[in-house]
Amino acid sequence: AGSIRIYPNPAGHTVYVESPVAVRVVVYSADGRMLMQEDNARMLDLSQLPDGIYTLRVVSNTGLQLKVEKLIKHTR
Repeated sequence: AGSIRIYPNPAGHTVYVESPVAVRVVVYSADGRMLMQEDNARMLDLSQLPDGIYTLRVVSNTGLQLKVEKLIKHTR
């Protein structure tokens, strides 16, 4: 799981996910609502989300949680 990278953070409109295995990335709002989910994620388009703090949960195809990371979205 240490080999999974999510960048940049803080992010603008796009976040990249580097992982040695196929993963699903789920984006949650600060109050825990699921906002978006991307299978086989390499890139997330956050342009429709308002600026704020989100939680990204990276899950393997078998449902194993690999990484949880706070993401700050900040556009100028």
